[in-house]
Amino acid sequence: MMTNSRFTCLPPVLSRGRGRRTLCLGKAVAAAVLVAFSCLAAEGGEDNVYRIATQEDFDTYREKTFPPGAQILFAKGGLFQGQFAPSGSGTGDEPIVVTAYDPETGEAVDGPVDDKPLIQGRGEVDTVFFLRNAEYWEINNLEITNTDGTTDDQGDLMGIYVLADDFPGGDVRGVTIRHCHVHDVNGEVGGKERGGIHVHADGPIRYTGLLIEHNVVRDVGGVGIANQQLDTTYRQIYSEDYLPWRELRIRNNRIDSTGRNNLIFRISEDPVVEHNTLVRSSRFSTGHSVFNFNTTDAVMQYNEAYGNTGDPVEDNDRGGFDADWNSRGTVIQYNYSHDNHWFVGIMRRGINEDITIRYNISQNERVGAYFYGFPGDTDVRDVRVYNNTHYFRAGLDASVFANPEPHTRTPIHTQFWNNIYSFEDEGAWGIEPDPDTTEFSHNLFHNVEPRGADYVVGDPLLVDPGSGGTDISMSDPDRLSGYQVQPDSPAIGAGMEIEDHGGEDFWGNPLYDGAPDIGAHEWQSPASRNNPDATGMTADAAADPVAWLDGEPVSAAEFQRELRAQRWKAAHAFHQEHGAPGPGRWEGKRVNGETAPEMLRRLALEAVLHRQAERLLALEMGIIDSASFRGVMRRRDTENRLRSAKLEQGEPVYGPERFCEQTYADYFADRTAQAVKARLAETELALSKEELRRRYDRMASGAWPFEAVRGAIQMAHVDDAYPEVVRARLEEAEVRLNEDTLQNAPVW
Repeated sequence: MMTNSRFTCLPPVLSRGRGRRTLCLGKAVAAAVLVAFSCLAAEGGEDNVYRIATQEDFDTYREKTFPPGAQILFAKGGLFQGQFAPSGSGTGDEPIVVTAYDPETGEAVDGPVDDKPLIQGRGEVDTVFFLRNAEYWEINNLEITNTDGTTDDQGDLMGIYVLADDFPGGDVRGVTIRHCHVHDVNGEVGGKERGGIHVHADGPIRYTGLLIEHNVVRDVGGVGIANQQLDTTYRQIYSEDYLPWRELRIRNNRIDSTGRNNLIFRISEDPVVEHNTLVRSSRFSTGHSVFNFNTTDAVMQYNEAYGNTGDPVEDNDRGGFDADWNSRGTVIQYNYSHDNHWFVGIMRRGINEDITIRYNISQNERVGAYFYGFPGDTDVRDVRVYNNTHYFRAGLDASVFANPEPHTRTPIHTQFWNNIYSFEDEGAWGIEPDPDTTEFSHNLFHNVEPRGADYVVGDPLLVDPGSGGTDISMSDPDRLSGYQVQPDSPAIGAGMEIEDHGGEDFWGNPLYDGAPDIGAHEWQSPASRNNPDATGMTADAAADPVAWLDGEPVSAAEFQRELRAQRWKAAHAFHQEHGAPGPGRWEGKRVNGETAPEMLRRLALEAVLHRQAERLLALEMGIIDSASFRGVMRRRDTENRLRSAKLEQGEPVYGPERFCEQTYADYFADRTAQAVKARLAETELALSKEELRRRYDRMASGAWPFEAVRGAIQMAHVDDAYPEVVRARLEEAEVRLNEDTLQNAPVW
């Protein structure tokens, strides 16, 4: 790479999974990007841009092998027909990018576009966009259809199909599909191996860093979005040959009206499926809106699922969520399910263990709350269902346990704690659970017969049950507020304490405020809301973010901690300027136009925004699973428990026996930054061998051989460039400030 005195030439894509950076950033970042584009021009630039405006262009490039860094640009509003089946691979710092461009200016479009280029398969090709044995691709802003216009079954058709069946090394990295609109694929058909967007591997191959986000998939036969390992040798978690995919993220998609399931994710470790809207699945076959299969530690969170129903009501899969077979460690949390046959399916078959279903809201399910699959099997183990809120309006004839004919779906091996079961008219159990392997404790029952230990009977006094609505924003902090409890609710303080509870309720309130509450809402007492805590802030103020960075809240608690850390800078500045010994003597005085409180708030805000930008980078790279300060503190709690357990067993513990908040925050920030730098050293900021050699040759001493120090040279380069990368991430972000919380935070 070429360098100048300040900036390193970076490729247009600075971090995988976020799209190209443009000149709508701050001045420093704009200068860096200008240098980057000038570098590209010097190295060929436009020679690696392929614009497709006509059908002739489409036919010319439809099977081309593209080089790293290629930009394949389809004209906005363009119409094309047939299959586009490119090949070739990008690299970490030079991915191949497919997106739309403006025909009037020739410029590629950054971000989503409404007038997407449309590619029609017309039911004449198996798939419209077919990418095979390729890595580091970003597929953006395409509209795709594939039907002959009839309702007939037209074969195993797909919209976008990514396949790896002959890939060197077996690890396909960096494939992203975003802002695409896939609709009208096939006719009125079901099936799992066809549909909208599918990614498959065949043989000893897996995908790492697959990201599918911000797409709309609607009116397709088969499954809306799915991944699969075609070779059964590598899919079973109990097999020595199990080859799980890594860093799988499926988020912020809308999947509406599918022949079978809306979404299936399989064969992966630590996959996250979040913020998706899952609508009217399984119109022509049956299946749950979303389920996992052969996964470890899967997380489904912040999704809305509704409209999965069908007549006649039979014992087929037709719920919102499903913890499916051959999976371990599944977590289903903070979701909203409504107007399905039931909220969640729990499969009894195969290795299906360590399932956690918590802090979800279920409204007006047609048949029941829970459905147990594969009635002839009994292998499911260790299911925990706690702090969920279920509400059934009058006239539904629903039950706690769905048991449609003809098979018996007996609940087994499950613990039900702290859940609300509220029926507007008389409810029922539906089927008796196995008394030897199921447990009920501290649940609230309204208009349904109670059972178990320490239960509560009565109206939970929800604020406005039944008001959940449809197509809500799961990022809205006030979402589904009708399912919060009123101050005199019998659910408050009536629950049981649960270890490893996730740290927060459905709305992000910390757990617990006094004794645990029943249901998805942890009510915040007047004492905790209005009395100052150790930081000097009330809990109300601490709960309100001081800002939002790309919609991610910036914690007031972290801001308060940073205020304490930055006090010495303001104190030093005012002491040097005015000579006064302390804050009480600085009233009305200014340094560089700022009062002492103004300076302190500015320094603290800059620090927390910078740290939040670092965490967002790590989240986007799949290094961490939460960018929130609460998420950091949950990690601290987990680490402290592990350290305590080791000490009790006489095992050595390195470092402190127990982390305090500030020590762990600094420790976590340092570890996260190092992990991000290591990833950048492999991808965006990787130096070529030639550049490494040039830098080595410029070193004053040749005492160490090149191979011994090339890694140190690379990391020195990353260390130099890292602040600019973080600054670029911060300057491109949408920042919203919460002025009330900022101004009310005590500074001294």
